[in-house]
Amino acid sequence: MPKLNFYVDIHAHPCLRAIYCYDKKENRNLWDNVENKEFQSLIARYMRRQTMDIKKYSQSNFTKLSEGKVRVVFDNLYPVEKGWLNYRNLAKVFFGKKGGLEVFVGTTGIKTEEYRRLQKSKDYFKELIEQYDFLKAEQGKAPNKKNEYYIASNYKSLKEHIQKNDHRIVVIPCIEGAHSFGAGNPNAKKLSLEEHKILLSKNISDTKHWEHPPFYVTFAHHFWNQLCGHSKSLKPPTNIAFNQDIGLNTGITQLGWHVIKELLTNKNGRRILIDTKHMSAKARSEYYEFIHTYNSINPYEKIPIICSHAAVSTHANFISSAKEKDSIKKMGTGYHNRWSINMSNEEIRLIHDSEGLIGFILDKTVTGGISTIDRIQAMEDKNARKEAYLRLIWSNIFHIIKVSGDISAWDRISLGSDYDGLINSFEDYPDASYLPQLHKDMINFLKVTEFKKELWYNYDPSTLAYKIFTRNAMDFLEKHYK
Repeated sequence: MPKLNFYVDIHAHPCLRAIYCYDKKENRNLWDNVENKEFQSLIARYMRRQTMDIKKYSQSNFTKLSEGKVRVVFDNLYPVEKGWLNYRNLAKVFFGKKGGLEVFVGTTGIKTEEYRRLQKSKDYFKELIEQYDFLKAEQGKAPNKKNEYYIASNYKSLKEHIQKNDHRIVVIPCIEGAHSFGAGNPNAKKLSLEEHKILLSKNISDTKHWEHPPFYVTFAHHFWNQLCGHSKSLKPPTNIAFNQDIGLNTGITQLGWHVIKELLTNKNGRRILIDTKHMSAKARSEYYEFIHTYNSINPYEKIPIICSHAAVSTHANFISSAKEKDSIKKMGTGYHNRWSINMSNEEIRLIHDSEGLIGFILDKTVTGGISTIDRIQAMEDKNARKEAYLRLIWSNIFHIIKVSGDISAWDRISLGSDYDGLINSFEDYPDASYLPQLHKDMINFLKVTEFKKELWYNYDPSTLAYKIFTRNAMDFLEKHYK
């Protein structure tokens, strides 16, 4: 295939702001920039400063994606988890009722009316369908009449869309959080195990028969979903406000195994792959053992492991990764964040062996140790700061290559920005429109420094960047998006 002049982002959230952040529903679209409402109370202004690295505007609307040369985007649909709608008791007292609402709306951008509607909603699956229907209904020309987007349903349709119009963005639907099928919400908690299995089987089957079925599902997210344990993901000040304790670091439940098998089977429709980001280390270990056994028995029909928006921890294995409680101290002082949500060396090798795909996240606090991030942020010389961040990014990527120990590791890494996922963005690359600059800077950094050249495997810097930003994801889709 000839070289492609665009990028692929395997994890972003173009839909979220369009769904939840407009003042008027009739004005919703996926192209406009939507900014958070700014409140002037002391608590709202304080929290805005505390979360200043979380961008308060659209990072991945289709205008930004077009400007950033992203022509294939995995849009992760996400029904907002109930855990976001309930503050810890101490936070309730500190914020007060009005202050709590202002902090939530000011930080996330979700409008007050939507916040109140979500508090009353009892059905995640209904929310999921509404998001998909919106994405489907909005297909076509942008307001500028030049750009457009369409949803793919398989690799063949993806190629047709790409070839038809150079200004067309192609969307691949995905889902963040298997709670979306109806697990972990107020209605589901009233069901017996068997009733819950029946409900989830039906909802998964219905989803598989959409016109454009999801390509993957991020199995866990920030809060307990009755299916598996999640990793700690919230750092100060967010973890002071929201409680992740229920189900934290536990394994896969009986109901969870039922859902995994319903997603991966071809008997109820096309297989939906599982993205392991956010699963606890224990749950990931259990899932990888299951996949390893399956792939050993079925070497010509391997199920690939996806970790769609990830970084590395440098822990040797799952056990050492989870041994110490995730804390600010555990984040470490070097070029890697050592929390258990990040990939251990054992995990990297298992993903590689499954011929899977890793999406590199553009969240600085996920990629680096806390003192390293603080040191880089304090740099007054912007060029020095940029170079330090590029070293941080490449350090994570080269660790994946080193641990995998084979040239084929360069086929396993892609871009998974997590833009519009409330991430702590790199200052120099705050949204999707800056991806061409990131691409250029990553190439130039290697050319100038020859950083870790022994791990290039004779590829040149431009080829390495091309594989990460485009080629690897397209090859993965050609093999699995059928």
